[in-house]
Amino acid sequence: MQHTRRLAAVVGSVAVGVGLLALPPARATQTGQVTEFDAGIAPDSGIADMVPGRHGVVWFAQFYGDKIGRITQTGRMREFDTGAGSGPRGTVLGPDGNLWFTNANDDSIGRLTPRGRVTTFRRGMTSGAEPQFITTGTDGNLWFSEIGVSRIGRISPSGRITEFSRGLDQAPMFLTPGPDDAVWFTQPSGGSVGRISATGRVRTFDLPTGIAPWEIVMGRDGNLWFTAVSGEQIGRMTPKGRVTLFTRGITADALGLAAGPDGRLWFTQPTADQVGRISIRGKVREFSRGISPDAEPHGITAGPGGVMWFGELAGNRMARITTGAASPDHRFQVHTSRKAGRLATSVTVPGQGWVSSFGGRCSTATMAMHAGTVRLVCRGRRLPARQLVTFTPTGGTPRAVTISAGRG
Repeated sequence: MQHTRRLAAVVGSVAVGVGLLALPPARATQTGQVTEFDAGIAPDSGIADMVPGRHGVVWFAQFYGDKIGRITQTGRMREFDTGAGSGPRGTVLGPDGNLWFTNANDDSIGRLTPRGRVTTFRRGMTSGAEPQFITTGTDGNLWFSEIGVSRIGRISPSGRITEFSRGLDQAPMFLTPGPDDAVWFTQPSGGSVGRISATGRVRTFDLPTGIAPWEIVMGRDGNLWFTAVSGEQIGRMTPKGRVTLFTRGITADALGLAAGPDGRLWFTQPTADQVGRISIRGKVREFSRGISPDAEPHGITAGPGGVMWFGELAGNRMARITTGAASPDHRFQVHTSRKAGRLATSVTVPGQGWVSSFGGRCSTATMAMHAGTVRLVCRGRRLPARQLVTFTPTGGTPRAVTISAGRG
């Protein structure tokens, strides 16, 4: 029998209500203010995927330049070589605190430590895999797409690679952790969205004819949102596969996609030199003021201070846009579900930050890549009765909650 309960949260010795930790409110910023940065970026670097890191920095891949870049909130740049001909493409901050990235041109996965040490992993990857994008899974591993051989790979923090091919034949591309302990992915060439479980079981959902899904993320509503390569539309899919398409207010094709600290989904529009946002109800607003002509914004991610960062592929710049959200993030919620041999802690955060859970032998840490829900799953015969859950807003102060998980 499964017991699901909303838990009383305690910060220090102060009870703060049931499952909700309220922090001091912060002042919101204005919306749509753009700042561009180009100093310190190598020419024609091919800025690709990006992800926020600790201490307020943003990491980004430079596909053509064979480098990983890092930019601070003030625009200070630093670059790290990944090897000639490597072609770094996707990035993610791993549960071990290191930056992990795909090398599309030499069939490998890279790991970059905070001190700048790069390690490359190839053993176990099929030749010609062309790994594209990478994300974290609730199992504590990193998952990545292999467009060259239509597979999805999994790499452990120690570097062990496992590939999955069954049920995959349409070149998976972008990935994101979902609300159901699975990793969700897009297959643009096949016009479908899929999910893969921790054991490699795949299920795909066909989209309406003519839709080629691109980037995919989980929204704060617990659904999967995706952009489409053509059609000036953004899609939403429930975990059961029900699709809703939004077109009203979208004036150009959307490409990059990320959940923002304001609860909306933010997207890039390369052909129009715009950045847009869409609420979970489908209300759209687009921004172009402050973005240079022929910038071609591509990748986008949430950053510290209530802003979104995006890369300008043609402009060879990094840029940020304010969302109007308060910063730091001011609350999060904790829930648990428990049954024999399994304890799942569901942590909902309003913005970017680190979420960690500690209890008994079950100690895990994961990166909340965006506003939404992160599931920390613990399996074993002896499950902890209490857990300590912490949320550290990017650039903010850690907040701790002690919860009683009860006894299964």
